[in-house]
Amino acid sequence: TLFRSHSGQSFEIQFHTVESWEAKQQTHESYEKIEGPETPVDEIERLRAFQQAVTSSLEIPDRWEDIRDYRKPGH
Repeated sequence: TLFRSHSGQSFEIQFHTVESWEAKQQTHESYEKIEGPETPVDEIERLRAFQQAVTSSLEIPDRWEDIRDYRKPGH
């Protein structure tokens, strides 16, 4: 969920289930490699497929859509 500080700096807070945290930990290295400018396109595709395989079985928690982005009025 995205938030904005009083100074206007935006930041993200992630809410995890036990399973989604484990998936995040398992795929973090691949995320970093995907973001790296030196990673070849074919490697990025392989890493994204790995991330998809890890996260595809995660269940979406009930009422997840009730967590909204927050923006200070007027910003």
